[in-house]
Amino acid sequence: MGEKLTSLAQLRMAAEKSKELSAQVAAAAAEALEELEANAVTMDQVDAAISGAVGQIEAALAVV
Repeated sequence: MGEKLTSLAQLRMAAEKSKELSAQVAAAAAEALEELEANAVTMDQVDAAISGAVGQIEAALAVV
């Protein structure tokens, strides 16, 4: 895109290409956000995992 845009037709083509590329970026961003949301861990899940680990440690210490 280093050439100088000189005609209205060239400007229209450049604008159309820009719209197409913007749509591709938006679609990729939406897909990435969906993937992040699908893999998100809640604080309740973290708390449950920690509580479970603490319970196992306490049980193991009680045996010793």
